[in-house]
Amino acid sequence: MEIGEIIRSLDFALFLIVGIVVGGLYGQFIKGVNFIQSIVIGIIGSVISGFVFDWLNFMDIGDYADPIIAGVVGSVILLTLSRVLGATNKKSS
Repeated sequence: MEIGEIIRSLDFALFLIVGIVVGGLYGQFIKGVNFIQSIVIGIIGSVISGFVFDWLNFMDIGDYADPIIAGVVGSVILLTLSRVLGATNKKSS
């Protein structure tokens, strides 16, 4: 599948929604985290993992489950990595 096809697909919309939700929840519940920055990092993680999972043909659970699971995994990994590296540690006022 080409990148243009993926961007126009339902999977890409699900990646964006999952990234927003996971990033928003992360920004809401983790103390000292910038809310907007965590949403952006969640979206980036979700989209990257979606491309990687699709490229590797990693899962085939269902039409809607695959992008949701890939999005959650990627968002959580990138948000955790950014927290460890200090990218989202300071909360802006």
